[in-house]
Parts: sequence; structure tokens; C-alpha cells
Amino acid sequence: MITLAQLNKKWWYRLLKVVFVAAYLFVLLFGVITFISNYVNNKTHEKEEELVSSSQEINTMDIKNYLYNLSIELGYTPEQAAQMVQKSYEPIEQKRAIENNQVSKFSLDIENIQSLREILVFSLIWTIVTSLIFEGTRRLFYYIILGKFRPTN
Repeated sequence: MITLAQLNKKWWYRLLKVVFVAAYLFVLLFGVITFISNYVNNKTHEKEEELVSSSQEINTMDIKNYLYNLSIELGYTPEQAAQMVQKSYEPIEQKRAIENNQVSKFSLDIENIQSLREILVFSLIWTIVTSLIFEGTRRLFYYIILGKFRPTN
């Protein structure tokens, strides 16, 4: 009967161990990164919806009219008031255009401990499940090759 020590002398077994560990790490990291990416995308989508709903509540023309009337009351001519409103409002419009065009998918903004807890709990569960599956696969391999689930050296 073949032993674990004899298996360790074979090149294909050592290569198989390296491939096994690489596959384990890949599956582990892929699951965690995918979850974090989806989590961040969902949070970003929720924030975008909040921005859209809040921007619909505030009418841009109302703000411009308010600033125009305020400038007139402060003693500026209508032309000067219009220029002041335009100058003060341009940076806001530019900022909105930049925010709408540049939504970062991987900007992890952890708002509170609950969201961090969700990420950690999923990562822990994913690590345990993946480890159990890979350990079961390893034990099955040993049973097929060596005839034991827990071989000794």
C-alpha cells in the first residue's frame, strides 16, 4: 500500500498540491471580492436613488429665482444679479455633472458598523464553507489514492 511519504516524492502530487492551494485561494478571494463589489454597487445605487429623489424635490429654477430676487433686493441691477446667479450656480452644475459621470464602483464607504459587520459575517461564512468543501475534496482524494480518509505519514 502506498503511503503519504511516498506520494510526497512524486512530482505530480507536489504539483497537484500547489494547484489545489492556488484554486482554494482563488475561490476564497473571488467569493469575498464579488460580495464586496456587489455590496458596494448596491450601496452606490441606493445613494444615487437618494440623490435623484432629493434633486427632484428642489427645483433648480426656484433656486435661481430666489438668488436673483435676493440680489435685486441687495441693490444690484438685474444684469448684475443675473451674472451673480450664473457664476454662483456654475460650480454646482459642474459638480453634479462630474458626480453623474464618475460613479466609482469600488469606493467602499462604510457608513456604520452594521455594513462592516455584514461584510465580515459573509466573509467568515464564505471562508468556512469553502474550507469545508476543499477539505472534503482533499479527504476524498486521499481515500481514493491511499484508501484512508486521514492518512498518516
